[in-house]
Amino acid sequence: MKLGKIIDILELYAPSALAADWDSSGLQIGSCEDNIERAVVCLDVTPAVLEDAVEYGADLIVSHHPLLFDPVKSIGDDPYSEIIRGIVRQGIDVFSCHTPFDASRFGINAYSAFRLEIKKDAFLENSAVEGFGFGVCGEMSRAMSFEELAERVRTVFATSAIKVSSFHSDELIQRVAFMGGSGSDYIEKACELGAQAYITSDIKNSGFIKAWQIGLPLIVMTHYDSEKCFIKIMKDLLTKECPMLTVMESAQGDLERFI
Repeated sequence: MKLGKIIDILELYAPSALAADWDSSGLQIGSCEDNIERAVVCLDVTPAVLEDAVEYGADLIVSHHPLLFDPVKSIGDDPYSEIIRGIVRQGIDVFSCHTPFDASRFGINAYSAFRLEIKKDAFLENSAVEGFGFGVCGEMSRAMSFEELAERVRTVFATSAIKVSSFHSDELIQRVAFMGGSGSDYIEKACELGAQAYITSDIKNSGFIKAWQIGLPLIVMTHYDSEKCFIKIMKDLLTKECPMLTVMESAQGDLERFI
């Protein structure tokens, strides 16, 4: 199957028009004329993911986070350059679907809201395309304590550990905000939208202080855990829409964990 045809299909689910202006989604390495028979889906392109791709005999890596984000001025002996050289040496194409998938109705934020039983009625940030956005805020199917919500997050995202704010009231929580990936810039927005708790990742101490000042309890996962559902969603999507492809998952991109 031509890579260009695969990209056309992905455009139907996560149009490139949804990309944030700072993003670098899309075809990273390869040609739309390349024939693809086997694909590996991952969150980040790491050396371990490349090893999986080589072992599986993959022609294509579909990642969430772009391999090529900042301008590459040289390819030397560092680990990042080694990945690029290895991919080119093996003849593997790379396509990244980042913020278009974040904003997609089939993507990370929408899927996570569904699993948490949040009925979205607002975005934490609007996309350039009307009706789409990044992050969600809405009412859960029922009210629950902060401790119960934290346990639901742990279960839904299958994470071994989460970090929570030490401050929270005893009132039941029903309105919740969620942002997959780094959500520190949206603490105040979540509060403005009336959220009683905010679920995200990559919150520094300064973020916890800000949240304490405005009275917004936080539930924080690793970046990987908050977005790893991309792997399953993308595999299922490609398997359904491209039945001639062999699609495999690689969960080897996790660069952080609690022990």
